[in-house]
Amino acid sequence: MKKHFTLTLLIVSLLGFGQTEYVIDGFSEKYIGKLNIEKGQEEDVLKKGVISILLKSNKKEIIKIESDEFSFDLDEQDEMKANVLELQYGEQSLIISKDFNFDGVNDLAIMDGQFSCYHGPSFQVYLEINNELKHSPEFTRLAHEYCGMFGVDYDTKTIITMTK
Repeated sequence: MKKHFTLTLLIVSLLGFGQTEYVIDGFSEKYIGKLNIEKGQEEDVLKKGVISILLKSNKKEIIKIESDEFSFDLDEQDEMKANVLELQYGEQSLIISKDFNFDGVNDLAIMDGQFSCYHGPSFQVYLEINNELKHSPEFTRLAHEYCGMFGVDYDTKTIITMTK
C-alpha cells in the first residue's frame, strides 16, 4: 500500500508541477542558457522560474538564478531573445552579453527579477575573467539600484545608469 501511495504521489507531482523550458542561444560561443518556467505561467507578465547558464562544451551548469518575477518576450519563431537592451525603459532580455568592463571580452548580465527602481528588471552581472565567469557585486549593484540594466558607451568608456 505504501509503495502505491508513493508512486501515485510522484506521478501527481510530475503532472501538477511541470515546467516549460526555453533554450536561450546565440548570445555566446561558449555558453547557453536555459529557462524553466512553472507550468501555467507562460502567459503571465511575471513568471516564476529558474534560469541556468551552461557551458556549451559539456552542458555543465555554472550559474543558476531563481526568481518569482522573470519578464521576457519571445521572437516571431516563439524563441527566447537575448542581448536586447533598449535603454530609457525599453525591453531588456533575460541574458545580455556585452563587454561591461572595457577589457575586450564579453561578460554576462542575467535577469534575477524586478528589483530595480519602480519594480523594473534587475540583473546579476558576471565578468569574464581568466576564462571564467566571476560574479561582480559592484556591477550587480548598478543593475539593482538604478532603473534597469545600465548602458555602456565604448567610445568614452563610460557606464550609463538611469534614475528618476
